[in-house]
Amino acid sequence: MGSIDVRPDSAGVYADVNVMDAYEETADWSGLWTATVGSHEIHLNNYFLQDYSLYNRQAVVEHEFGHALKSGHRNDRYTLMYCYDDSRVPNAPAQSDIAQYRSYWG
Repeated sequence: MGSIDVRPDSAGVYADVNVMDAYEETADWSGLWTATVGSHEIHLNNYFLQDYSLYNRQAVVEHEFGHALKSGHRNDRYTLMYCYDDSRVPNAPAQSDIAQYRSYWG
């Protein structure tokens, strides 16, 4: 996707992404993104992730960071933003993921 310019914090701009571990046996998610005022939170559920391959763990983290970059879910399992289970194929953005990113950020 190329370089991403991240604006530094200032009096009028404050945005961070906080990444936290979780161990939620009753949850139905391996990764969870939430937006709050001034920051985003990504929760990584080790209950599921501990049994994933490195490839699949990376895909989950990249998927959740995709949300922090304003990317929405996609219905194509060949995209990083596929959402229905963790059977997505890529662990890098597909062309349609990049197009979605560029449609928002330019």
